Amino acid sequence: MEFGKPFNPDPSTKEILARAATIGAALLRTNMWNYTGDQKYIYADRKWWNPFVGGVYTFDPNGYLDYDAQAFFAAYATGVTPAMASKAVGVGSQYLCTHTDGEGIALDGAKTYKLTVPANVPAKDFWSFIVYDAGNRSMMATAQKFPAKSSYDAVVANEDGTIDLYIGPKAPDGQESNWIETDPSKGWTGIFRIYGPLEPFFDQSWKLNDLEALP
Repeated sequence: MEFGKPFNPDPSTKEILARAATIGAALLRTNMWNYTGDQKYIYADRKWWNPFVGGVYTFDPNGYLDYDAQAFFAAYATGVTPAMASKAVGVGSQYLCTHTDGEGIALDGAKTYKLTVPANVPAKDFWSFIVYDAGNRSMMATAQKFPAKSSYDAVVANEDGTIDLYIGPKAPDGQESNWIETDPSKGWTGIFRIYGPLEPFFDQSWKLNDLEALP
């Protein structure tokens, strides 16, 4: 390959390149789903992870460019901006991601899960939880307009201020207002966003619970 010149590989080279692209894409996805590098998880005792490993958007939490961390993000998302990772109380945003329940089992669109959001979410602006198709990384397509709930929605809170969100193919009885629909034929990932994050998020005096698989 040379810049500005036609690239016309022979059939044998084309076959090699096609196989390499397929294997490379598979390795990229595998690295994302099973990334084991340091500083992946936000909490030591929970399954929420930061797509910016170590909380830095430059992918160098240890002082050098971590290509695995960079590839981990590239396989999951597309845009990078300092506001998505920097610690800035009351401005920007923070992202809590997961593709498993609290037991570390991959999320299944055929099952129903409960996410209990603790009271007083430390968001100056708003919070949201969105379900994504594990295969294409886009919002999961279902009969609902958006596969999401947020502080702008009319979700029902418990007496103690916590909010139980239900994610699954069918709403539990009486929980329609707090339900996000999933496609039973697909796996999914979830992102809990905090816009205008406040200090309780950063000092972890407020911690998001893991997803709980219901019987």
